[in-house]
Amino acid sequence: MAKQSTQNKHNSNSSNSSPSSMEELLAQTGYEPHGIKKGQQVEGTVTAVSPKEILVDIGAKTEGVVLEKDKKLLNELLSTLTVGTKVNATVISPESEYGHPVLSLRKELLDKNWNALNAKKESGEEIEVVGIELTRGGLLVEAMGLRGFIPLSHLDSNEKPDTLVGAHIKAKVLDIDRKERRLVLSQKAGRGDNKKLGAMLAKLEIGKEYEGTVSGITNFGIFVKVTVDGEEVEGLVHISEISWEKVEELDKLFKTGDKVTVLIIGIDKENFKLNLSLKQMTKDPWAAVADRYAKDQTVKGTVNKVSSFGVFVGLEEGIEGLIHKTKLPMDKEFKVGESIECVVESVDREKRRIALVPLLKAKPVGYR
Repeated sequence: MAKQSTQNKHNSNSSNSSPSSMEELLAQTGYEPHGIKKGQQVEGTVTAVSPKEILVDIGAKTEGVVLEKDKKLLNELLSTLTVGTKVNATVISPESEYGHPVLSLRKELLDKNWNALNAKKESGEEIEVVGIELTRGGLLVEAMGLRGFIPLSHLDSNEKPDTLVGAHIKAKVLDIDRKERRLVLSQKAGRGDNKKLGAMLAKLEIGKEYEGTVSGITNFGIFVKVTVDGEEVEGLVHISEISWEKVEELDKLFKTGDKVTVLIIGIDKENFKLNLSLKQMTKDPWAAVADRYAKDQTVKGTVNKVSSFGVFVGLEEGIEGLIHKTKLPMDKEFKVGESIECVVESVDREKRRIALVPLLKAKPVGYR
């Protein structure tokens, strides 16, 4: 009995003794640090803000330190963050050489700016932007840390476009699409020129075709000017409305001054937007795809693209099939432009997908 009492006393003294390592300390306090990985999104609370460092408590062993090499971005963070602010951060590195998780608040700030720009669009309030580069179709600008575009027709006609590079100008948000990373602005809209534009838009009809001229080319679409009663009005053909096929490099398909026929698919008189389409003037090739392609059917096509997840095969204009990487023979290298014979594995009209497998005379070694 005495021996048991002595043992209990010994255990009690051991549990109250000072920890000799970080592991013992964590075990005594019951604290369990959260494992984090590179690229992970984590929530945290700002604990320190200074020009030298920004610290965030994310529940790890040590506070995370914010690393932002972009000086403009860093200055914006310093002006908006305070101790106690809740933030969402991206893990750049789980642990630096000094033992701190390295974080970035770029996504947090950009999310905030997208929301702010959307609010400006809804309110019609002007924002200040900085001209970056003059292109064939307009002016690239920086707007609240994001890249935007002002078409030539929406620049102030009283100013020479080349003088706007590097200049701070006022503009209104015309069109914003966060998913597509599209931001279109207008310098004219904030200067009373929209009355005339509104009157011109009122004369146009949705569903009607118009002859137009390509006035600008961007990575998200082409701008086209159509003429109404002798006056020109500009609209956007979004990249998704160019063709039923997927297109990427628009500057290889169009050049400013090209004559095109466009279909009006949307008129926003309140925000002075004109939405146009090229593809909707032709029949959707996927509408009757089930009538032409079926499971186990043998088809011929041309390799359009070789990617990390498979080979895209053009079957007809506007219709592509995919040979998934798991269906590719290990001893065969496919090249863009070569003819290929395949078997249809499945057809999904709703998702606009046709799965293919190459037609092989013999089963190669390693075929999966």
